Amino acid sequence: MAVAERKLMLFSIGPVQDFIAQARRTGDLWFGSFLLSRLSRAAAEAFRRKNGKIVYPHIDWEAPPDRAKVTNKLLGYVESDCPEQLALDIRIEVARAWKQISDEALERLRPYVNENLWDRQIKDFIEFYAVWVLLPDLNDYGTALRRAEQLLTARKTLRDFKQNEPAKMFGEKKSSLDGGRESVLLMDKQNDLARFGIKSHETLDAISAVKRLSLYTRAGSRFLSVCDVAFNNFQRRLRKDENLRHQVEGYFSRLREIDPVFGKLNPNGEGQLFRLFYESRIEDFVDEHANPPIQDEKKRKLVSQAAAELEALYRKIGIRPTPYYAFLLCDGDRMGEALNELSTFEQHGLFTERLSRFADSAENIINACEGRLVYSGGDDVMAYLPIDKCLEAAASLQQSFACVMKEAMPEDGRRPTLSIGIAVVHMMEMLGDVRQLAAEAERLAKQERNSLAIVYRKRNGGDQMRIRLSFDEQPVERLQRIQQWYRDKLFSFSFAYELRGLYEEYSRLSQGSLWLSDQERTRRLIEKELERLAVRKKPEHLTAEAVQRELLAPMLDMLGGKGALLERLRMLAEQFIIAVNLEKAGAIYETMAENSPS
Repeated sequence: MAVAERKLMLFSIGPVQDFIAQARRTGDLWFGSFLLSRLSRAAAEAFRRKNGKIVYPHIDWEAPPDRAKVTNKLLGYVESDCPEQLALDIRIEVARAWKQISDEALERLRPYVNENLWDRQIKDFIEFYAVWVLLPDLNDYGTALRRAEQLLTARKTLRDFKQNEPAKMFGEKKSSLDGGRESVLLMDKQNDLARFGIKSHETLDAISAVKRLSLYTRAGSRFLSVCDVAFNNFQRRLRKDENLRHQVEGYFSRLREIDPVFGKLNPNGEGQLFRLFYESRIEDFVDEHANPPIQDEKKRKLVSQAAAELEALYRKIGIRPTPYYAFLLCDGDRMGEALNELSTFEQHGLFTERLSRFADSAENIINACEGRLVYSGGDDVMAYLPIDKCLEAAASLQQSFACVMKEAMPEDGRRPTLSIGIAVVHMMEMLGDVRQLAAEAERLAKQERNSLAIVYRKRNGGDQMRIRLSFDEQPVERLQRIQQWYRDKLFSFSFAYELRGLYEEYSRLSQGSLWLSDQERTRRLIEKELERLAVRKKPEHLTAEAVQRELLAPMLDMLGGKGALLERLRMLAEQFIIAVNLEKAGAIYETMAENSPS
């Protein structure tokens, strides 16, 4: 008879990154991360029922399951004589939780899908890995954990190959969100799906359909779109400005005269309000609110009339909302090294409990900055925000993480830091491309670690702006200070690009020449050049003395620091460029010349 022995068990539930990334809408993106957290919670509950002690992650058992933030890896120890059966039982509970969630979507979509294909895709979705190591002595926890991590890495190199039930040989369309799966939607019922947020040209597999239906299956789960967030600044002004609100009420009244689909619209309301302020989103509003669906020809006419009324509104009020927003990713640096320094499960438990505090604070920070959190698990955060709030959010996240690590790590340990990547993009960019751009910014930040990286892509092309700044140099404070100078009209928009031109000129002159080798002389020369530029490009209302005092002196302080002089000049120029572009992109467009996003 087998003897129950203490085992350290490590579980991994997936798929993770690819699954979350397969999203066309922010609701899809959110539900991907929510689902993995929900399935991990189901695994943790099953392990706990088997008298297992969970070490990682820290779980608030008092929180509702739908609110818990649980990462896709589960670590714990348990007395068991058959860890294989225990792992299988947990796998069954995870599959049961997934089936329950998917069935909620199927109940609404049953008349519109191929159920046999749906069942096959649902059944094959879950990836579940489990490894275990003997742990006779809790003092050997650190060694056992490293061995378990090695085993899990080795297990993931193996692939599970299953014989699929054959689909039709010809004619089945692939999913537009996951090319590895066929669409489950019945082609002759496609036009009836707009009320579920599925467009007539979309083809969705079962998993993508479950994501899309989350708006209808999860109570209170309406997820702000990127357009909602881009519209945020204009919405704030709308609430404060009575005259602006009156003009918008007139616009809504004219829309109701065009067609009843526009229903009861309130300038102070939430919901789908933003769609009616962007010409490219009016059709989406009509699709999701028309019941029964409107025929294409009538819909085109209706949308055209509404767009004309919108343009008339903008001509009257002289402003329009920005179409840009910020997508943020952050990740802890050297987290693996930090965990390896933890030699007992008590230390590991304390570390994960503190880390869960960061996950909770991340949600509060993003909400306070009027953005929307997509995912917060451990040291990872994914969110999107209004442009005028993204720097504030980045600073708060970095400060929160630093405080948490100070509490979590032993005094003699090297504490992890946080790297943050922000992509600033137009709301019409494909969400998958946006996420990749944010990941690119995050990788740029992690090259030096403890850094903030921003990548700004304009809708109409042109140079892609990018910058990386160490948090040791207070990057957010610097960028916000430059933005304040710009709002105070201490320099013009073109001045920022003149700084870049100055760097490029001196960079060319330095090639193959020794006359710039004297750093002190070069520094004085560049300072004079900056003074010349600042005075030449100064606004008419400022005196040269005011420019010297309020702009030039603090700008020269920014030029100082470590590193080669020309590199510091380049960084100064890029900080000015990214700061003023963020300021312009995040602001309400005040003049008709600026109405076309650039």
